[in-house]
Amino acid sequence: WKKLGSPALFFWVVGFLLAACIAGGVIPQGEDVHGMEGKWGQFAVHFVILTGLNTVFSQWWFSGLLALLFLNLLCCSLQRWKSLHLGIWISHAGMMITLLGGLVSVFFGERGSIGLEKGVAVAVVQGRHGEYKLPFALKLTDFHIEYYREAGHALTMIKDGAETQVVVKPGVETPLAAGLHVRL
Repeated sequence: WKKLGSPALFFWVVGFLLAACIAGGVIPQGEDVHGMEGKWGQFAVHFVILTGLNTVFSQWWFSGLLALLFLNLLCCSLQRWKSLHLGIWISHAGMMITLLGGLVSVFFGERGSIGLEKGVAVAVVQGRHGEYKLPFALKLTDFHIEYYREAGHALTMIKDGAETQVVVKPGVETPLAAGLHVRL
């Protein structure tokens, strides 16, 4: 009971969660990593697949770390309930609610995709386990893509309410105003 609510356990669990989140940010999530053998090496790819680092946020061990952190905060709060200030209670409660939300989304959340065509209403999501009907419909009314010419960046200068647009190309010095130049 004392160890479950200890600050030391908190820092260990947070350290593991931080490492897992960094791995989840660096390693492509939900993608087939077999094609990365040339970049990472065969051993690294097998390690990533074996440990589930290519699907970190849906792994049982990640959910276990979230649950352990929740229990740690709960036990810590209950052990020190008389000595904790209101602000600490509120921060502990906020973290516990956030952790519960993460656990609920892992176990009960559903991801899906919707293909939209201009002018066509769609009310069906294609999920991992089939199609799901939505209680509303989505309709794409307008779609526009704007491309920059020749790998340039458009800058808009505003002076006294007047706008002037200048295209700046990487590596090229471009005059903006009298004596003022820019280079990307």
